[in-house]
Amino acid sequence: MPPSNESASAQTVAAPRAWLRREQRTLLLLLGILLLGLFVRGIYVGAIVKFNSAPSYDGIFFNQLALSLLQGNGMTTADNLPTAFRTPGYPFFLASLYALFGPSATVARGANIVLGALTAVLLFPLGVELFRRRRIGWLGALFGALYPILIYITGEIYSEILAIFLATLALVLYAAELRRPSRWRPPLAGLILGIELMVRPNIVFALPFIVLWFFLCATRSHALQLAAWLAVMLALFSVPWSIRNYAVFGEFIPLTTQAGVKIWQGNNALADGSGLEPTPETWRDGPVPDRFFMGWKALGEPESSRRFMNVAVTWMQTHPVETAMLVPQKILRLWSPMSFTTRSSRQLPPIPFEILLMPWLIFLGTALWGMIVYRRQWRRLFGLYALLLAVNLEAALTFGGTRYALPMTPALLLLSAAGIDWLWERMAPQRWRRAALPTA
Repeated sequence: MPPSNESASAQTVAAPRAWLRREQRTLLLLLGILLLGLFVRGIYVGAIVKFNSAPSYDGIFFNQLALSLLQGNGMTTADNLPTAFRTPGYPFFLASLYALFGPSATVARGANIVLGALTAVLLFPLGVELFRRRRIGWLGALFGALYPILIYITGEIYSEILAIFLATLALVLYAAELRRPSRWRPPLAGLILGIELMVRPNIVFALPFIVLWFFLCATRSHALQLAAWLAVMLALFSVPWSIRNYAVFGEFIPLTTQAGVKIWQGNNALADGSGLEPTPETWRDGPVPDRFFMGWKALGEPESSRRFMNVAVTWMQTHPVETAMLVPQKILRLWSPMSFTTRSSRQLPPIPFEILLMPWLIFLGTALWGMIVYRRQWRRLFGLYALLLAVNLEAALTFGGTRYALPMTPALLLLSAAGIDWLWERMAPQRWRRAALPTA
């Protein structure tokens, strides 16, 4: 017997109500994850780092550049020299915050706390779009809120937190676009990656893989449209910066003058897979750099970068076997949970490596299992693999360390969530599965 008009009408009304109830639960859970992320980061920074403690290492340079911008002096160093050693994105971000709330380390770390918690929330839509399972999104977001290394880096005034947020947001937009094409997402996602390029130019290693992702998952015309918008937005930010660099230094510098020293740090006679500092003990090719990583004041930044690069390339050409043998050491340091390289871990209390090793291996094992379980969906997941490939490629060329693995964290968290979700579905008792996070 066909349903009556009344029952059909009731079903029509019930469907949007059920959808609304589900979305309300979703928003409440996301709010809970956001608050959890804010809470644990706030406790860590307040209790261990201290909100207004002085910046360390790279944070000193970023803070100084932000203050220089705030004072109207442009991108200049503490000795009043123009610099292209860092791209301007993160210093401009800090300067904007300082202009609004005052030049304080508390402001910078407060922004880190908010961005870190928001990144955790973004892992939910990214997981849903890529894996088509809400539970994977929920687990990824929960892991993002509680992941120790992401919490640790919140206390440092580094560009990583902002860069990871931007990269995750761009992946969310691209994943949705590849599933449901629109007019507004391609330019917006490209814009975000353009900003990312100015915040942390290491993203250049991921760009070819991201474009390949377009062609793996979209029609040729759609992929070309996405690639074109990305190219336009990258140029929108990189071209003005390159013009500024040409005006200041008299030569073409598309991003930074940092490439030479980065290559040298990981490729020299004393290299061990981590990034060496150019000191009297490590620099053996003439006068020691008097501006540390930025080279020699008499040479200037561009020529200093070429000097570092030439020394590194010469060593690699004359020591091809040693160069090749360094690559596994670099990758091992990249994937280590405790390889924090030079002076990057001043606030990290000493923890025996043996205590961290087993949880770390379990985490990596579940991520690997997630890759295996979803191997047939590799095209759809290639946006995550783009992060993994880019970070490992950069480490192989330069050097490795725990900090430099941070950009691939969103991929590892979601792959681990996928592996755990698969194991839970097949191994957990039925009553536990009913009480777990929703899958639909």
